[in-house]
Amino acid sequence: MGTFVEQQWIDSAEGTDISEASLQQMRQLLATVQQYMVPAEVEQVSQALQLARVTCRGISGEGSGGPTHIPPLEHALAVATILAGIMRTDAVGVSAGIVFEAVDAELASLEQIEGVLGPTVARVVGSMLRMNILERKKQSVAVGELESNRDQKKRRIREALRRQQESAQPFHRDQHRQPEEDRAPHHLQAGIDGVERRHRHNKVGCSAGRRAPRRGPGMR
Repeated sequence: MGTFVEQQWIDSAEGTDISEASLQQMRQLLATVQQYMVPAEVEQVSQALQLARVTCRGISGEGSGGPTHIPPLEHALAVATILAGIMRTDAVGVSAGIVFEAVDAELASLEQIEGVLGPTVARVVGSMLRMNILERKKQSVAVGELESNRDQKKRRIREALRRQQESAQPFHRDQHRQPEEDRAPHHLQAGIDGVERRHRHNKVGCSAGRRAPRRGPGMR
């Protein structure tokens, strides 16, 4: 009887805003859990599916709803399919996996989960939510550090280029001046000219100051 009721509510969802692919996943999930769960546990999974269907209805995905964003209901069904089909998780784990996406997207509250699925499922979803928040914080810090490192690297490159340009400017100016600077700089050339003038003056003075040797009585 439980299987008939579960199949009935899934069939009644046809023609709504839930995709045919999601409805087919729901049928497959219920068929999978019936293989190893007792009827009461299958009923709990069915209630989790109904809660996820209602809370995630009309939600196309996170952010802009682009092709890289998975709608929360599809994501929840994919996770629950792995939990049940591969890991053979119990009803609490599968139910928590189904409704977690709705809670994480703030489409349902932990109080709603507890009221429909019980306190155990609500505690598991709460633990998953805290772990998810912590992981997001770590990723945010890592992204911030990466951006900071990139900014520092860019600043170092810009500073190195600026210093290189500043050191190259005097060289280029000297290269442009070289054809016009065959002589020494003005202040050095003036000093050199002064020394040469004094040297010539001293030579003239010495030549003029020389006296002819005196002739003795016997000299003619």
